[in-house]
Amino acid sequence: MPGCGKSLTAKAAAGLFQLPLLRLDIGSLLGKYVGESEHNMRRALTMAESVSPCILWIDELEKAFVGMNSGGGSEVSSRLFGYFLTWMQEKTGAVFVIATANNITALPPELLRKGRFDEVFYVGFPNAAERAAILDIHLKGDGLQLSSDQRIKLVAQCRDYAGADIQNAINEARESAFLDHRELKLEDLEAAIAATVPLRETLREQVGKYEELFEKLKLKAASTCEGLSVAQMIKLADDPNAIRRETVASNPDCPDDLLEKLAGDAVLAIRTAVYRNPNCPERLLTLRINIEAGRPDYDLGLLHLACIHPLAPHDLLASQFSRLKFESEHKQALAQNSTHPLLLEQLVVEEDVLVRQALAHNKGLGIDIQRVLSKDAQAQIRLALAGNSGLLAEVQALLARDEDFDVREALARLPGLAEVVQVALLSDDDLDVRLALANRVGEGQLPETVQLQLVKDCVEVRLALAANPTTAGAAQLLLAQDAYLQVRIALAEHPALGAATLQYLAQDSDAVQRALAANRHWNSPHLQRALAHSAARDVRAALAGNPQVATDVLALLAEDADPAVREALASNDSLVAPIIETLLNDAQADVRAAVILWHTRLPEAQQLHIARDSEASVRGRMATFVSLTDAVQALLLDDVADVQEELAGNRYINISTQHQLFAKGTVEIRRALAQNPEIDGSTQAMLADDMAVAVRSGLASNTALVAPVFDKLLKDVQEVQVQLASNTSLGEAQYGQLLKSRFDEVREALAGNPHISEALMAALSQPWTPPAQGRHHPISKYTAQPKPPAVNLVLAGNSKLCEALQGEYVSQCFACVPLMEALARNPALDETVQMRIAGHDEMYVREFLAANPGLALNVARKLVKDSTATVRAALVRNQALDRDIEQRLAADTTARVRRALAVNQRLSKRTQLLLAVDPEKDVRTALLQREPYDRAPALRHLVQARLATDKDLDIRKLLAAYPRLSPSLQRQLASDESITVRKALAQHNGSSSLSEEVQLRLLNDPETSVRLALVTNRQLLPQVQLMLARDSNIKVRLALIDSSYQWHPHLSLDAQMHLANDPEPEVRVALADKLFGMYALPSAEPILLALAGDKEPSVKQAIVDCLTFGGIRYSEAVKTLLLNDVDEDTREMLEDLLESSVED
Repeated sequence: MPGCGKSLTAKAAAGLFQLPLLRLDIGSLLGKYVGESEHNMRRALTMAESVSPCILWIDELEKAFVGMNSGGGSEVSSRLFGYFLTWMQEKTGAVFVIATANNITALPPELLRKGRFDEVFYVGFPNAAERAAILDIHLKGDGLQLSSDQRIKLVAQCRDYAGADIQNAINEARESAFLDHRELKLEDLEAAIAATVPLRETLREQVGKYEELFEKLKLKAASTCEGLSVAQMIKLADDPNAIRRETVASNPDCPDDLLEKLAGDAVLAIRTAVYRNPNCPERLLTLRINIEAGRPDYDLGLLHLACIHPLAPHDLLASQFSRLKFESEHKQALAQNSTHPLLLEQLVVEEDVLVRQALAHNKGLGIDIQRVLSKDAQAQIRLALAGNSGLLAEVQALLARDEDFDVREALARLPGLAEVVQVALLSDDDLDVRLALANRVGEGQLPETVQLQLVKDCVEVRLALAANPTTAGAAQLLLAQDAYLQVRIALAEHPALGAATLQYLAQDSDAVQRALAANRHWNSPHLQRALAHSAARDVRAALAGNPQVATDVLALLAEDADPAVREALASNDSLVAPIIETLLNDAQADVRAAVILWHTRLPEAQQLHIARDSEASVRGRMATFVSLTDAVQALLLDDVADVQEELAGNRYINISTQHQLFAKGTVEIRRALAQNPEIDGSTQAMLADDMAVAVRSGLASNTALVAPVFDKLLKDVQEVQVQLASNTSLGEAQYGQLLKSRFDEVREALAGNPHISEALMAALSQPWTPPAQGRHHPISKYTAQPKPPAVNLVLAGNSKLCEALQGEYVSQCFACVPLMEALARNPALDETVQMRIAGHDEMYVREFLAANPGLALNVARKLVKDSTATVRAALVRNQALDRDIEQRLAADTTARVRRALAVNQRLSKRTQLLLAVDPEKDVRTALLQREPYDRAPALRHLVQARLATDKDLDIRKLLAAYPRLSPSLQRQLASDESITVRKALAQHNGSSSLSEEVQLRLLNDPETSVRLALVTNRQLLPQVQLMLARDSNIKVRLALIDSSYQWHPHLSLDAQMHLANDPEPEVRVALADKLFGMYALPSAEPILLALAGDKEPSVKQAIVDCLTFGGIRYSEAVKTLLLNDVDEDTREMLEDLLESSVED
């Protein structure tokens, strides 16, 4: 086909095979003397053979040997042709001949036979994938980034275009952009393509003949043809089989003339497929739209299909809008896609809210339509408009003043929001609007001028800005000096910190340094070394786990005195071999175990070293290692039972190890081995004969069970067969054998297996018809009526229950409540079945259906109107709800329903506000029921503010304990008149820790009970702990010590030192209890020395008592002080205790 890349194919072949390409021009061989042409031909072909291997390309072959097929060629041409035929047959050189031709019927048959040209390929018009590739090639280097939708649109617009047509259109677009002194745009390409007349149009008859010839000669397509070729479509368009004609009508690459032909087909489905074809031509659509009611070929359904087609003539639709009898769905489709001004003007005044809402999403709206929509009385219309990426700056400014906070918040998130509008939104009263601004990400989405204004906003906004990856250097510097600690911590996690900001943060508190140390996006060896010498263990531990840290710094951390730091280092995946070796010889078992957990490629010498470790927990971890050598496996085989059990579950153990574990292992070990999916068939066979039923049951659940073992277990006891039936990795035939089991429990287990086939489900289902009952007296689970077979109940709950059985149960057993309840819970229910069950008389059936996670939206909209409150309440699940359903539930007259809704953590802001002022206390309480570290979206700030002023003390107390309490409201509640509220706030432990300001305010609370509550807070800042350690009330100091324990060692070293010198012996005794013994808190040598040398006998006695239960290793200086000033008996006992702690 002309312009489709025949010549380019020859060039591509040469490039692909990396061979020289020679072009043979037959016309240039012709000479004026007798015999000269033949001589030139011989020289050319000899040259080709001399440079072989090579590719010889002959372009326009039918023109070179014109007339040969009809006998009309000249004598010279005949001799050249004859010589060329002989050479092709007899050539000895590796010369690969490629010839191109537009009309192969003009070529003599002797040239086309096998042996000369081994294959004839037809190069036709490119299909969609090929057109996309051609576009990508020719646009490469232009800098034009096309979205997926834009690319698809251009590909569709290029239908029927040859590759040359596409290239020419792109060149025209480039020229247009160049003349306008600008970059190439999508609009240039669209205009150029539209202005290009493709070859299929200019050479329609000739192209048609070529395509018919392609099908007639059975030529092989040059490209991978996905679906039908044009020639095949031409043939199938006349096929008597309507399904095949419909396939042609649906094909996106179907030519226009074929579509026009099929549009008159007698079968409605074929005509429908034509108008649904995404490339149905405008001319055909226009013809359909012009058919008026009353004419024989008038069809309203086809008319509407033509009208909503993307290529429909919208000027015609606008002129005949009233005649076309559009339904709401048609108007919505037009509203969302049309760009015709007259049509849009008619749609914007539609009373149907859904039509105007669809119009608001249209990205091609003009300024006038956008203005009208921005003043629409319905907030949901303005909300949709605010999210429209084609929104013009003037209308953005109008919406920035909208009375609805949702509209302004959506606008603040809009990509491409004008800077002047962003500046206007900076002064918005609603915090959520300003937060949306601070969260804008992407290049150019948040100008520096806006950032510098946001830095001056409230702490919530500054937190969001600090976490924003696009925050620039100037704003970063200001945030690095922020008074609020959490802002600086969030900034320390920023992926693109400036050098100056980095230096500021490196000098900050331990909490900021910890966040900075864990940040993987900076690389300053000098700063890393400084952090590695930090006095704070948490800082060093965070640095140790950072894979971007320099090797010399990691080596320094490997010698850290704190085991928690070394354990964190073990998890670092960038460790070099010497550091791993150091950690494997660490004195702490947890460090050695962590190395095995995080590093799966250890040499055999290191594996053997670990396999001889003194700690069974370390050896047990080694037993799970993925690349255990045979020698290590042999060593672990003689270990304790716990280690052997871990080894038995390792998928990578060899067959010898498997057999030995079977021979010497306990029941638990053999069961772990039986459940290992990688054990050998011979091992499975041995386990199948095990005396213990637990072992054989474990084997039956193995997902890699071999056939002979299955056959043996099939005859085993009921417990084993039940495990087989529950196994989700068996074959259909194996499940079929289980169907014949004599145990009902086996068939029930099989019925619950989601991997059985539909046929097997049908075979399992037992015929059962419930006894006749009145409509209002179904068979209930609470009555003594006959119940359905147990296997049917299990099947009804199978998550892959086929639609046929669903329909059968609903139609035949609708009155059976237990069966309908099981079915109603099934998440795989078809929507039609759900709709039937939604009309069931039994409340519990509808309730279970309402709680179904797979509930269809239409069914949910029916159930939200249910007369029973429990059914409506069951619709509430912890997921985003449909807007209409949410609004109905929020306005429900039953408090139980509103309470259920309030628990949902993904409610809209408007609904949250409504529930926050609900007259029922239980509803407001439900809003605040959250887990401490729940990751669900937090209650909006405005909602929290409403609850903070609630008159009910319990509500404010719950808010004070709310895990995601905003910093501003923390400050407000810290001054609450109620002691109970302030106590709840002091104990606040959640994902948003108390700010430094609030902790200090609570620290100075006149009520001792508030300070006592504060000491239990696990997120206290070190300076606050120190001040609490200085509290005048001894109860506070004692409570501070008592609230610290090994798993949450939040007592700072400064606080410990102050408490170690406390004037009250009772405080020092309490501290000694925490710092000595088996579960001692991490501490420092000076603190331990201060307590060990304490002159108060009760302090030393407390230390002795702690050491009785074991302890950590202590320095010689600590030991010396402990042994001073004690009697001989105590000295001997202490020496024994200290010696035993060293041995441990």
